[in-house]
Amino acid sequence: MTAFQELREQRVKTMRLEIGKFEVDFPYVPYPCQVDYMRHVITCLEEGRCGIFDSPTGTGKTLCLLCACFAWRDNFRMKAQSVAPLQTIVGSTNVKGSQISSARPCQESPFMPKIIYSSRTHSQLSQVIKELNKTSYKNVTLYRYIYRAKVCIMGSRDQLCINESVASEPNSVIKTHLCRAKEKVCEDSGSFTFSSKDVAGCIKEATEVLKKLMNEEEALRKEMDHSAKPFGVVDIASDDNGGMDIDLNELAHLVALLGNFEAEIDKIDLTVRDGSSQDLRLKGRTFGGSFLHELLNNSNIRSELRDPILELIDKISSYLAVYVTVDDTVKTNHNLVTLDTKNITRRPLLINHWCFSAGVGMELILRSGLRSVIITSGTLFPLDYFVQEMRMSSALTFESDYAFSSKQCVGGVLTSGPDGISLVGNYENRKNESYLSSLGSSLVNMCRVCPQGMLVFFASYSQLSACCDFWNASGVLERLKKLKRVFVETRNKEQLQILMKEFEEAATDKQKEGGAIMFAVCRGKLSEGFDFADATARTVVIIGIPYPPMLDPRVCLKKEFLNERGSKEKLTGEIWYTLEAVRTVCQAMGRAIRHKDDFGAVVLADSRYITAYTCD
Repeated sequence: MTAFQELREQRVKTMRLEIGKFEVDFPYVPYPCQVDYMRHVITCLEEGRCGIFDSPTGTGKTLCLLCACFAWRDNFRMKAQSVAPLQTIVGSTNVKGSQISSARPCQESPFMPKIIYSSRTHSQLSQVIKELNKTSYKNVTLYRYIYRAKVCIMGSRDQLCINESVASEPNSVIKTHLCRAKEKVCEDSGSFTFSSKDVAGCIKEATEVLKKLMNEEEALRKEMDHSAKPFGVVDIASDDNGGMDIDLNELAHLVALLGNFEAEIDKIDLTVRDGSSQDLRLKGRTFGGSFLHELLNNSNIRSELRDPILELIDKISSYLAVYVTVDDTVKTNHNLVTLDTKNITRRPLLINHWCFSAGVGMELILRSGLRSVIITSGTLFPLDYFVQEMRMSSALTFESDYAFSSKQCVGGVLTSGPDGISLVGNYENRKNESYLSSLGSSLVNMCRVCPQGMLVFFASYSQLSACCDFWNASGVLERLKKLKRVFVETRNKEQLQILMKEFEEAATDKQKEGGAIMFAVCRGKLSEGFDFADATARTVVIIGIPYPPMLDPRVCLKKEFLNERGSKEKLTGEIWYTLEAVRTVCQAMGRAIRHKDDFGAVVLADSRYITAYTCD
């Protein structure tokens, strides 16, 4: 059977749904809520509207989005072909194995819509690729030819950079400039063919090839004269201004403008006067949004100078990041500038310019020429508040039903421990030994009856640390270890991957009873970026209520910002503050049920959850 026949057979095996006037290929028999979801997605795309869709966990949002978007795009493609058929280049028809015919469009129309799928974490993007590979849309049919859909994952340097000297830099801004200095310096670089058929395999192959190239260059460098440039180093330091193309007149002008800016800053009165309405919890003074604009104008930093100033600062930043160092071991190397930080005095003044309306960024996105923008999650409710925050009053909204029945998930509020002590995980009880002891005993009892994997989410890292320290000293941790293997979330992304693998193995190990328990943090990587399916999360426990930090200046000013507009809009500071906690809790609870056949239990271990205001 040829590759074309294999792919055609695969496409026929999928469910073909009629949604409006569109044919949608779906890999499974869809739930009713999935059909409704795809119908709303197609409506947005066809009408060129924006959409805000709230769909609970386990409803297959990713799969529905992909199938609906590709079905609409296929329809759009066919319309375009009927108007102006694309030329094709027909390659060899002698196809073996799983190879695909090289027949493909010579040039796709520049007006063909592109699909941009964005998520909060890279692990979620990996899940998107897995879902795409389940569908027939991973292969694109054009006339009678089939070729692979073009998919590109945009990853950050933290995720994909393999150069050790760059990847080891903790500061992301400096890392960016270091990477720029190493761009396009291998003149003999060429292309190579990947044998892997998945993205992860391709990245692994690319990493191996590039590391081999760097090792060869390193070996050559050691054999060459010291004046030769190693792989990845650009010769910018010479007798003139270093080859950075920095005009000295522009540099002098920038220094003068910064001098004006510093003089204007010195004029700012930072005194908090008696009787002032200034919130004393904020260290310093706060000003309106126009203050910084006035400060810049008074310094002669006008809007027409923005681009040249930013370009010059960017060049200087790149130079400083790469060639200015505090490491004594590199002082003997030529073309490097050393910096003695001991004699530098740092001024304590810091100006923060914060935006408290997400709608500002969304308006910029909407003005960029996109046909449709669809925002979807399982924690957007109440939708009217979210629509108000995003300033998308004309967006199509949709709230999906659950894909599983109430019998598959058991939930409850734990108001007190086995000793009768009330469980209130507020700041005052953070180091209360009676509360911590009662909470620990409650977890021990749950571990006795809850099988396989258990996830325990704390409101913050400080609460997690306080509990673990006390339980370790009081013996609670040892009691837990006798029942389950204990894991604690780490902030190190490399260690986290290893930790997750070990946790999954322990939670699903049928040879050993008990399973595993993972201590994690709400708003952390594990509460949002990982898929805990089936046995890895039979029980989810929420410790405390993850309100945003009350004394954080951003939180204080956000509440103040919303309260000032409370008379005009529904969303007040207190409502926003509560919604942030509720949405975070729902995000963590969503780890329990991941698909329609999954089941589990959710325990809210805090008596404050029984109040009607929080539950609403």
